[in-house]
Amino acid sequence: MLIPVAHIQTRRGVVKEKDRKGRVREKWQGLVLHDLRRSAARNMRRYGVDEGVIMQIGGWKTRSVFERYNIISEADITEASSKIEEGQRRSAANLAKPSATTSTTGSKRVSKFGAA
Repeated sequence: MLIPVAHIQTRRGVVKEKDRKGRVREKWQGLVLHDLRRSAARNMRRYGVDEGVIMQIGGWKTRSVFERYNIISEADITEASSKIEEGQRRSAANLAKPSATTSTTGSKRVSKFGAA
């Protein structure tokens, strides 16, 4: 059991406390190993690591358990929306361009692979 020593904060999240024998120890406050695991999973997903690999690293055996750790923020949703809009703009631009692989000569259509 740790007894607070006037709760001296040494650096962010670390507090000095005394144990039963009067020794001063540093203790993390407000941070649990579980928080680190969850943050690691979120960051790996954002960096593009395959979800199967994240599950192996984190020790999650089933997809349903992994989904509990799959944190989606407003920034993730905004980024996904931007990617969708960009993809739609590219598709529209590609449809507006004439195809480089085929050309029309009179009434007969000719492709780069021969007459069609």
